[in-house]
Amino acid sequence: ETTYEFNLGSSGNMFVVKARRNIVVSSFAINSKSRGVGAVKIYTRAGSYTNHEQSRDGWELVYENDSVIHNRRGVVTELGFLDRKIHIAKDRSQSFFVTSTNGLVYKGGEKEFSVYQSDEGMEIMEGIGTEGEFEGITYSPRVWSGTIWYNVVEATSSPSKSLTKLPSKSPSVSSHTSKPTSHPTPSNPTPIPTSSPTRLPTPHPTPKPTPNPTPKPISTPTTSPHQCGNALCELSENAANCPIDCSSKEIETTYEFNLGSSGNMFVVKARRNIVVSSFAINSKSRGVGAVKIYTRAGSYTNHEQSRDGWELVYENDSVIHNRRGVVTELGFLDREIHIAKD
Repeated sequence: ETTYEFNLGSSGNMFVVKARRNIVVSSFAINSKSRGVGAVKIYTRAGSYTNHEQSRDGWELVYENDSVIHNRRGVVTELGFLDRKIHIAKDRSQSFFVTSTNGLVYKGGEKEFSVYQSDEGMEIMEGIGTEGEFEGITYSPRVWSGTIWYNVVEATSSPSKSLTKLPSKSPSVSSHTSKPTSHPTPSNPTPIPTSSPTRLPTPHPTPKPTPNPTPKPISTPTTSPHQCGNALCELSENAANCPIDCSSKEIETTYEFNLGSSGNMFVVKARRNIVVSSFAINSKSRGVGAVKIYTRAGSYTNHEQSRDGWELVYENDSVIHNRRGVVTELGFLDREIHIAKD
């Protein structure tokens, strides 16, 4: 992993990976610029990308998915497995070009091609930011923000200079392997926690009243009846008169866990007139799977075993589930759910 801190962004990044051991790259995660469904492509080529930024020649498309559900900025968006594994021999360099229609965020670097992150298996160099796919302006230096999963493999007697195709129906993802092994670890934890803080601060009243009241009351109030911009949607505010506080609100329970099953039923009670538009889940296992969301007015009590009265408002057979404890955003519901106050 490089970093999920960011202060810049564009549509993509090119960067170089140098192998310290014989490695096989199998999967990526990105730091997206905007959340929602979008297309992601990953290209690769042997050696450096220098003088190849504006041409597709020599690049190979190894990942393409038009329906990646991008998480918010600073949160890991896992892409699943590459279309094929990328073998990089010890001391060889491999360039990657990662691009997303939702954009990527990243940090400014210090020197292009200098090592930004390394472990016993690879070095990740500072690269460039891109605008467009093999066209448009580029920005240098830039630090790609994301994660690479790879395995360390045994050396071959005659390593190939070109990429070798070794398809696998059930690839395994592991990184930071301390010793070469023919049986890689099936999964590994996220190096940096990626929990999302609650966006709504709790107001705290003044513990003691002012000891000296104003000697003369002011006939006209000096402040407006609400404080738009304090991240709290107050009773006098709504999405029309204070969109910064009352639009795109998020409420999170917890991503801690000690149990699991195939689903959950729960009740939401509205304190204001609200519209629910999207969900994120904490999945039991990573990979592609189907997700459905049903809803009904009132309580689910006595309706747990019957479809009657339930409405299917979300169905997606190809959701890319993140690992346990990591947000898996689902994108928008098929229709918004209006819930009246109380």
